[in-house]
Amino acid sequence: MPILGINNRTENWKTASLFAPLLGERRVRLAHLLGEDWQTEPHEVRIELFWKGMRDYLHMLGKSEAEYRSEYQCKFRDAYEKLFGDLRDKMNKYAAQPGHTLSQPDDLNYDPTMPAGEKGLFDNLRNTEIDIVLETPTRLYMGEAKQEESWGADGRHVLVHQLIRQYVMGRILIHLIYCEKTNNQSKKIVVPFVVVDKDKHDSVMNTGQVNFMMQHYGLDRSNVLTWDDIRGLHP
Repeated sequence: MPILGINNRTENWKTASLFAPLLGERRVRLAHLLGEDWQTEPHEVRIELFWKGMRDYLHMLGKSEAEYRSEYQCKFRDAYEKLFGDLRDKMNKYAAQPGHTLSQPDDLNYDPTMPAGEKGLFDNLRNTEIDIVLETPTRLYMGEAKQEESWGADGRHVLVHQLIRQYVMGRILIHLIYCEKTNNQSKKIVVPFVVVDKDKHDSVMNTGQVNFMMQHYGLDRSNVLTWDDIRGLHP
């Protein structure tokens, strides 16, 4: 029964109420729904909600903000240029396709080499939050939950578009952790997914961010889930 008879319409509440109970075998079923190998065991799947992985990684370094900013601003930029140096070109080519638009109103967008770009990239990555994250031995599933809000696209950011920013953060975080600790590239793959209302599923499939992620960064059509798909994981 809702408080005072008022239905809570916030995405965070809906996300928490449907994903937090996914323990043990239910958690594995979610991973399988997203494409995980059926041999994965429950103890190999971890889940967190409202995850700020980059912020918490920097906190683990045990340094002051000034210290880790000084060291990691350039590391973020170098990792971005290594992994996503062609991202702005990809977006320009995508936007040139008939019927497709992903605006980049500022020269700073997706270019950390611009003045203030390195700081902007650092701030964007450090403050990026992921609604749902599942980790398995080989994959990091990163999910964005949507109910009534539109997809974020803040032109003042270096990383303008919400889904793309989240994917970039996940890839760079994995790159930094494995390169710094093992001097090797990680084999852990970032797998994006989204959860939307059933009646908005078709329109979401036609949005610019979703289509771009499908074309370039591994968002599978089957991983555009509905809230009913998540309810189906409950007993």
